[in-house]
Amino acid sequence: NSNSFNDFITALQPDTVLFDRFMLEEQFGWRVSQCCPNAIKILDTEDLHSLRHARQQVIKASQKQQVTRHINEELNSDMAKREIAAIFRCDLTLVISDYEMSLLQEHFKVPAHILFHCPFMLDLTKLSPSKHDYQHRQHFISIGNFRHEPNWNAVLWLKQSIWPLIRKQLPKAELHIYGAYPPPKATQLHNPKQGFLVKGWAEDAKHVMEQARVCLAPLRFGAGIKG
Repeated sequence: NSNSFNDFITALQPDTVLFDRFMLEEQFGWRVSQCCPNAIKILDTEDLHSLRHARQQVIKASQKQQVTRHINEELNSDMAKREIAAIFRCDLTLVISDYEMSLLQEHFKVPAHILFHCPFMLDLTKLSPSKHDYQHRQHFISIGNFRHEPNWNAVLWLKQSIWPLIRKQLPKAELHIYGAYPPPKATQLHNPKQGFLVKGWAEDAKHVMEQARVCLAPLRFGAGIKG
């Protein structure tokens, strides 16, 4: 929020500016327009934050046994207004899922010509196969940044509802929970007797996944495409 950004962007005079999520467009978009009026502004949504938030609100309401609200009611939130406003301020918006492409056009009436469907640019044929066959793997894992609310919600659901059912059938099974920034409330769930092991940060996510037999990702809300 320093004036030095204006000096920086004026000296740079970029042809194109890419905003990583709508919050960054809110913070810097007006300065880019002010200092570089001819620059093409592109918004990378990553996922629709307002959609994820709406789905989370529906889950919260059901947990509190409140009257179930339709997802469309939750979609028309202040966050949605902010996100759609950022889309209209930009020349082009990158959208990762085809569902979100349809939602933006049909529900929010965003013109198709300012949206670009850009899913994971991943060529599966170029990925190296695992060095470990299934028989040499062991245990379950779950992996995801703890600062992302859907991931933390999934860990709680695993602990409270899902893992006890699995352990009942597989008494010796272990679940290894990986993810950056585990808060104390997460590390307190660590319980070796129950085979519920909160490991925290994984140095190499690919290596961790190759060692396990099953990856559990019980996500009850979210948006975009799951990594």
